[in-house]
This record gives sequence, structure tokens and C-alpha cells, in this order.
Amino acid sequence: MPLVSGFKVSAPGSTMLMGEHAVLQGEVALVCAVDARIEVTLQPRSDRQVHIDSSLCQYQADLDKLTPQPALSFVLAAVLAYRKQLPSGFDLIIESGFSSTVGLGSSAAVTAAMVVALEHFAAIESTPLERFHSGLRIIHSVQEGRGSGADLAASLTGGIVCFSPSPLLIEPLQCLMG
Repeated sequence: MPLVSGFKVSAPGSTMLMGEHAVLQGEVALVCAVDARIEVTLQPRSDRQVHIDSSLCQYQADLDKLTPQPALSFVLAAVLAYRKQLPSGFDLIIESGFSSTVGLGSSAAVTAAMVVALEHFAAIESTPLERFHSGLRIIHSVQEGRGSGADLAASLTGGIVCFSPSPLLIEPLQCLMG
């Protein structure tokens, strides 16, 4: 059993400032994290059960026999990606400060929160770039290879980000107010 106790992770939603369509063609975009966040609370269990409580649905399964649930596709894809490294099952509560229907990158935000939470739970140390690549693999597994990663970059980095998928550029920008 892990020494990790329950914990909470959050990630911001995001909005595109410029380049929403261009980034899909490999061009640069500006993407900005927003104040609304998705929070993931993980409580380790002593068994292999996974219980998820979300406004989208309730879910229960054995960690080694996860069943598909479309409403939780990004969450379950993240669990699948880390399953072999997880020390036990867990209870997961997902709370969102915004609706998944308003276009603020909820899929990227929940993926970012899940990557950070599952890496912490599994005691995996990674760099921000490694977390980005892990998150993008998860998004691509759900979206059949589609998705630039711009929203994910903003959810992992915060603030305003200059993003290019090829060559990869994730550059936080400084904003001077005055």
C-alpha cells in the first residue's frame, strides 16, 4: 500500500487567443489558461477498485478490468496509460468550474489534472515536457490521433502560452500590465 494519502490536483481550462485553426496545420497559436478549473481529488484504496464520482456520471470497475464509459473517456484513458504503475485502486472525485460544453478545453484540463494526479499517486517524477507528451498521447488515444496539444500546454503551464506543434514550442509569455 502506498504512503500517499488523499490529495487534490487542479488544472485550468483554456481559450485560444490566436491561431485556433492554424495550429491544426502545424502553425503557431497563442493559448491562454482561464480562471475556471477542473479539480481531481484522489483517495487511495486498499483494493484494486476504481470509483469515480463526476457530474458527468458515476463509475466503478476493477483497475485491471476497466470498462469503457464515453462520458469519462479522457479520465479512463489516463488511468489505462498509468495502470501498471499504480499501487492500488482509488476513489476519484472530479469537480469542474465550467461545463464541458462551453469550449474551454475541458478535455485537456481533465487530462492535465489526471496526468499530474496519477504520476503523484504512482510516485513518478517527470519533467513538464514529459507530462505534456504523456497527456498528448492520452488525448490522441481518445481522439484517434487528432489534437494539437495547445489546450493541454495551457492547462499544464498556466498563463498565456505561445504554442507550436511542429517543431514543438511551449513558451510561456510574460504579460506586463501598467
